[in-house]
Amino acid sequence: MYEKILRVNQQPIKQKTFGEKRVILRKIKISLDMKDIEVFYENEYIVYSIDRSKALFEVIWKDTTFLREEVFKEIIIKQKESTLFYRPRKVLIDSTFFDFAIDPSLQKWFDDQIFSATIKSGIQKVGIVISKDLFAQVSVEQTMEEGQGIMHLTRYFRTYQEARYWLLN
Repeated sequence: MYEKILRVNQQPIKQKTFGEKRVILRKIKISLDMKDIEVFYENEYIVYSIDRSKALFEVIWKDTTFLREEVFKEIIIKQKESTLFYRPRKVLIDSTFFDFAIDPSLQKWFDDQIFSATIKSGIQKVGIVISKDLFAQVSVEQTMEEGQGIMHLTRYFRTYQEARYWLLN
């Protein structure tokens, strides 16, 4: 494994190579229309941020190649707590680099943790940027289908920009 730092629009971008698999870990680009975004939690797998002025909670998944189930659960519990604390109306989940398959028992656990918090917090719309990993994407969709129609409108997008535009308009 090796790591390389690039500069794109003056933002550092890390590229990691695991064998033949190249993964790009990107920083959140804060532009003029995103000036109110506050990153309040980050670890090696996830970035959580909130834009209070737009009632928008963002979940940006990084490379999850080495994510373990117990760490996934810790991340989801943090998401639940954050959702109840900030009470956003819109959620953007960028799962472009999410490649962790959520098995059925973990999907059930996720449902028990997240959907009750989503209802309590008043979330109305969820935009999800699809994963590049087909198996991970299918597991994400199966997980989200469990709660469909219960509390919010969910749409899937190919890019972060498309999802953000839909959520804010």
